[in-house]
Amino acid sequence: MGQPVRGDEVPGAAGVAWEQLSADQRKLLSRFESRWAELPPHRQSRLAEGSARWAELPPEEQARVRRNFHRFREMPPGEREKMKQRWRELTPEERQRFREQRRTMRPGEQPRPHKPPPVSPPDPPPDRAQGPAPVP
Repeated sequence: MGQPVRGDEVPGAAGVAWEQLSADQRKLLSRFESRWAELPPHRQSRLAEGSARWAELPPEEQARVRRNFHRFREMPPGEREKMKQRWRELTPEERQRFREQRRTMRPGEQPRPHKPPPVSPPDPPPDRAQGPAPVP
């Protein structure tokens, strides 16, 4: 097969047959071949989608993703869990902004920290030279 199969393109979300995958996808997912038919349909779809996205990445982007994956795996479990939790707390729009920002970064460049929108400064304190406010 020439074109990679995307999980969301499979009618009825019934999963993806191994034979439907492109040769590149089968090579990338070869460790799943013996148990592919037993995988839940949603897992097959996610793997097919991920392998299709991977194939679309330029080599330098694949290298960056590999580095980040290894860096993540080397983190202490508690730190990994904190990162996962922060990711789950992001809105879909924030996740998309993060992905877009990461795509445009050069190798070795660190992401810019998220800056919350500016908050209006509080009202200035009353002028103390006038003395206390009159009591009605």
